[in-house]
Order: sequence, then structure tokens, then C-alpha cells
Amino acid sequence: MGRKAAFDDVCSNEANGWTTCLETNLGSKDLHRKCDVHQQTFDTCVAEWRAKVGSAVQVKGENEGDPPFQCATMSCLIGECLRKYDYNFDRCKPHTQFFKYCVKSFYGRDYIS
Repeated sequence: MGRKAAFDDVCSNEANGWTTCLETNLGSKDLHRKCDVHQQTFDTCVAEWRAKVGSAVQVKGENEGDPPFQCATMSCLIGECLRKYDYNFDRCKPHTQFFKYCVKSFYGRDYIS
């Protein structure tokens, strides 16, 4: 992405910490347990940010359909997991859920339903 938008740095450290945990534990059967602390840290940051800006602010990527900057790396983990585990969608479903959760946190609702 060649631009810096007003909300690109909101909770980016927290999102990066969570994403790093997800990547380290790619496809793990206990992914939720292993990365729960990072997700809670992310959730706390987003809740504090939302309290300041309100629920009307919708953050998305530079182009229509792009995820927020903070969630973009998570989308790559979905494909990486599928390739690593021979397209076992059940095993990689948590990565899809986490990505959608991240996007919803910044956009305020499901961006793509």
C-alpha cells in the first residue's frame, strides 16, 4: 500500500502481535488457546479506540474490498494455512474467523457478508 491513511496505526501493534501469534501457530488445533492473550489485547485496544471515535467510523483498505491495513496480513495466513495442510478447510477455519473478526472490529460490521 502506497498511502498512509488516518487510521492505519490504530491498534497496529496489537494487531501485529496477534497476527504473529497466529502465524507462529499456523493451523494449530489449539490456536484459540495459544493466541487468546493477544486477541484480548487487540480487543481492549479496539474497545478503547471505539470509545473515542464512536461506532460510525468505518475503517477499510485503500481500494474497495481491501481489508483494513491492520488485518491484511491475516488474510494471507488463510491461504498459507490451506496450502500447508492440503486444503483442509476445517483446520484453517479459525484463520478465516479471526480475519473476519479483525475486519469487523475496524469496519464496525461485516464488510463482506
